[in-house]
Amino acid sequence: MHDVLFEMADSIGQKPWADFARAAGIKALPAFDGCMQDSTALMSVWSDTHTGDSLFIKETPTFLVNDRLFVGVPDSVGFDRYINDLIRRLR
Repeated sequence: MHDVLFEMADSIGQKPWADFARAAGIKALPAFDGCMQDSTALMSVWSDTHTGDSLFIKETPTFLVNDRLFVGVPDSVGFDRYINDLIRRLR
């Protein structure tokens, strides 16, 4: 499904979610519709969004490690160095 969402990103908010599910080849459309109507998932998304907003996170991916934010796709060398330094300090 995520491939379809990326391919059709300009249609998000303009087409029904069921159209994306069909395009992704999801056969259990009634189950998909039921999931989309279930407020449990929506509440979880709202909660995560609120948490992100309270931390001033505006971009994905964002990693919060101790007191440092890594915004966007982190440089793997710098990210690894930071994590390894933290691990060394904890030993």
